[in-house]
Amino acid sequence: MLKTKLSLERTWTKCMAMWEEMIEKHWKRGVNGEDLKDLYLANHRRMAMPRNMCYFCDYAFTRRGHDCNSCPGRLVDKNFDCYKPSYYYQGNPKAFYRKLVKLNKKRKQGKCPDKD
Repeated sequence: MLKTKLSLERTWTKCMAMWEEMIEKHWKRGVNGEDLKDLYLANHRRMAMPRNMCYFCDYAFTRRGHDCNSCPGRLVDKNFDCYKPSYYYQGNPKAFYRKLVKLNKKRKQGKCPDKD
């Protein structure tokens, strides 16, 4: 877990940077989300890693314990679920990244409540 709470904005920034790097530099057919996270960790050993290697999980945990309703993705779309089969982060990391990009765009357009 991170030593300090990240703001919602910083959480999104760090999450998007992590997933962009994982997909753009390391993804290839057959590589799952956990493998990508392991590669990311190997390339950023000096960085403090978030709970579950997920900035969204870390954000939610530091606010309300492990409550997915506090997930930054759910703050944009109440139906967001990182385990949803069509974009499950583990089994379909590229689709998961595309989902994050869409949510982040919606968030930046101010079409969701911004909580911190």
